[in-house]
Amino acid sequence: MGKGAEFLREAGVYFIATSDEGQPQLRPFGSNMEYNGKFYFSMGRSKNVFKQMISNPKISIAAIKPNRDWIRIIGEAVLDEGEDVMNFLLENNPRIKDIYKDRIGEVALFRIENAVCLLNESGKEPVAVDL
Repeated sequence: MGKGAEFLREAGVYFIATSDEGQPQLRPFGSNMEYNGKFYFSMGRSKNVFKQMISNPKISIAAIKPNRDWIRIIGEAVLDEGEDVMNFLLENNPRIKDIYKDRIGEVALFRIENAVCLLNESGKEPVAVDL
């Protein structure tokens, strides 16, 4: 796992910004996972954020920790419909199973590609890190 993904896990909640017809949209996320060296997050296919990422996959992510360290990530959200990655999600995240129960087909998994991560730790110069 890269330092960017580790930071997001430790922060607990991170915010993803999308665009809806030129209007920025921002929402909190909490679930994420690493699979085959890639960072993934999930959502329901019926949500507006899903439609926005399909329409324009360019996103920004930001998170801050209580000590005021923060990270900013830009990249592209790529829908991954692989059965293997979905099975991994369901095996390792019972909360998703509980939320969607018999509607598992509604769960969408995205991975981040072409990520640029800038980490700002207190008292240090900002540095680029791997996601």
